[in-house]
Amino acid sequence: AVTYRDLPWEVPDGSLGRFDLIIGSDILYERGHAHQIAAMMLRHAKPDAELLITDPGRGNVGAFSRGMALQGFDVTEELGLFEDEGDAPGHGRLLSYRRGAVRPAALA
Repeated sequence: AVTYRDLPWEVPDGSLGRFDLIIGSDILYERGHAHQIAAMMLRHAKPDAELLITDPGRGNVGAFSRGMALQGFDVTEELGLFEDEGDAPGHGRLLSYRRGAVRPAALA
């Protein structure tokens, strides 16, 4: 079973623990969220971890990707996933940030 928790990412939660897979959907919708979520990943991602994020193209991914790179994460993306949804139809993407043993073989 998958446990779901609503997580205010700007507030540290020492009881949450660390995870090898974290999934977020459309979480980079405000400019400041890139820094807040990168800090949350520093607290809650295991050394070998993957973060999957869907993003409709709000323009805040660059700052987040830079923050994740500083933590040792590589990123891959699939474009054009949301043809009829979101704020930018056809521009949505799935971002996969990987670090440690979960890196693709070509990057390891």
